[in-house]
Amino acid sequence: MYDAFSNLNTRFQHVLACSSIRLKIDLSYHSETILQHQSDHIITPNKHKIISLNLSSNFWYTDSDFTRFTIDSAFSRLESLILNTIESKQLIPILISLMSLPRLSSLTLNCVGDPDEIGSVYRIIFNLPILRYNKLSLFIYEPDIPLSIATSEQFTHIEYLVIDHSCTLGELVTILSYTPQLRRLTCEQVTESNGNIIREALHTISSLTNISIARCDAEFDDLKFLITRVSPQLQLLRITSTIDVTYLDADQWERIISRHLLHLRVFELRFEETIDDDMEVTLYHERIHLFNSSFWIKRKRFFRLYIDTNFWMQNILVYSVSSCR
Repeated sequence: MYDAFSNLNTRFQHVLACSSIRLKIDLSYHSETILQHQSDHIITPNKHKIISLNLSSNFWYTDSDFTRFTIDSAFSRLESLILNTIESKQLIPILISLMSLPRLSSLTLNCVGDPDEIGSVYRIIFNLPILRYNKLSLFIYEPDIPLSIATSEQFTHIEYLVIDHSCTLGELVTILSYTPQLRRLTCEQVTESNGNIIREALHTISSLTNISIARCDAEFDDLKFLITRVSPQLQLLRITSTIDVTYLDADQWERIISRHLLHLRVFELRFEETIDDDMEVTLYHERIHLFNSSFWIKRKRFFRLYIDTNFWMQNILVYSVSSCR
């Protein structure tokens, strides 16, 4: 709209120049020429009007490593920022610059490369003054997140947290120590901790109502500790696991839900098992019929067992508990 009408006539010029107008800019994928034009003629003169920015990494640095513009306090109304395919070496300097933004409440970072300072990345994110939503995507396997347990002065206001990368359960516990106001938690992959989990660091988050873990490779007992300790008000729980067959223990799930998760409305459990020569039948396999007991039927939870034949050239046996047949 800005390109099409800014020079069309005086009335449109007055409208677009109005100080109260709020701009949402999406320039995630454009050519070099267009990016330079947008930077010079739209973003730079209108920093104080922009409330939402969606940019790709080539918007920040040209081939000569020249910065097109910096995010500074002139972006006084910026509320939402999305950075796609941002280079890991650029991440911390950009995050530091965001500290000057008084209204930034939503931050989405899609990072490429192997950042050496993931702990520092999270510490800066947790220091952003009014951030409510954060999503950090890292395309690396099992990154190391050296974070210490939060002190009372390090709490963040984040309410919606998306950890779009692998982390151990112990690292997740540490991250949660910074988020006492969290409402929704989404994790891409939670793995087993190498050492002991600092259980004293996990405090009840009374506002936490939604937990989704796309792949949980932590031991069942450790996950049980997490969900029974951190979220008594939990209303939604979605988990997919592939490692510990104890996840198929219907009796344990019944005890967890009936004793600790009294407000749970949505429960979706998926356990995936590769069909190969190493597959062994256990006690939990023999008792999966217990997911069809009166406890589950009363809550309209239905158990399914099926084979997924289109899973990375392997046959996967899928055990599923959900509210849909």
